[in-house]
Amino acid sequence: MASPPLSAIQIQHQRRTALLGAALVAPFALADLTQDGSGRSVAILLAARAAWIVALLLGARLLSARVPRAGLSAFVMSGATAAAVLVIVTCSGGTRSGYFAFLLALPFCMLVLLPGHLFAAITSGGIGIAAGALMLAEAGAPALEVVRWAGTGFGSSILAAYATHVSGLLIQRELDAARAR
Repeated sequence: MASPPLSAIQIQHQRRTALLGAALVAPFALADLTQDGSGRSVAILLAARAAWIVALLLGARLLSARVPRAGLSAFVMSGATAAAVLVIVTCSGGTRSGYFAFLLALPFCMLVLLPGHLFAAITSGGIGIAAGALMLAEAGAPALEVVRWAGTGFGSSILAAYATHVSGLLIQRELDAARAR
């Protein structure tokens, strides 16, 4: 069965997301290159970013190809994002890394990359909470700090999931209005 063509709204979102990704490459690469550490960790950071970009492009391609389920694309994109962030945080200092707080931002990244895909927001939120809590516990943080982290992550994940749901409704309304015209 042939898949329906992408709507102008979906194409516009893909273009904006690609531009956002391109705009973020330079500042993140600069941060990676200036990390205190071995050349090996900088190489791992850059490789993680490159693998992430490839996975995001693959996920976007799966979305645009309308493979049987958009869930596969959401899985590829959220998994790749979570994996890349975990590698980046680990290689850049763990809980002392400037990227550590980015674990809380994972569900919001999914909101930008995959508006309306609750699976991606919820999964990446859970991964960020668990990874951050484990890293804090492993670093010897007091239990109360780990609980605060988990609570903050849970609250942030609920907010991101709600925003993801609302963005999906808005996109659907735009698509319905475009079809009606």
